[in-house]
Amino acid sequence: MNPVRKLRDSFQKCVISFTLFALSFAFMPLPYCFEGAAQRASFIINGLLFWATLIAGCFFLMRASGYAKAVYRADPDTAYIRSLPPGIIRFFTNRTAAFFDVLLLASAAGTAVLLLKGNSGAEVFAVISIAVFSLIMHSLFNGRIYNLTKKGTYKERKTK
Repeated sequence: MNPVRKLRDSFQKCVISFTLFALSFAFMPLPYCFEGAAQRASFIINGLLFWATLIAGCFFLMRASGYAKAVYRADPDTAYIRSLPPGIIRFFTNRTAAFFDVLLLASAAGTAVLLLKGNSGAEVFAVISIAVFSLIMHSLFNGRIYNLTKKGTYKERKTK
């Protein structure tokens, strides 16, 4: 498999892992619906989901970063992508990123409103889950690795 394909696969696995990580925030109030052993088991399962998906997301992101270095070496035309600023400080670089940028702003405002109103129920965890999800996706889809996967995809289509 060529480095661009490996890069794309690792990036997709990273997105899936971080999506499940953000979803674990929505499940945090769930253990309080149970009593005794069921509550303890649900705390453990939610903790395992949280940590396993966080570690898996970081692992796949580091793996994608390694494949990105191989793509940079193999294709000198991609050198400008390496000089771009990190994705967390870039906004509206493509359609997918624009969707998550708007979602990030809306979820941050929603979180602030809920916390200022003094809510502490499950809806706060749901909005925080959306905020975490949109922040991570904002960073990933505005980032260099996503740009590199799109450049490689375009180049593969162009040569076929």
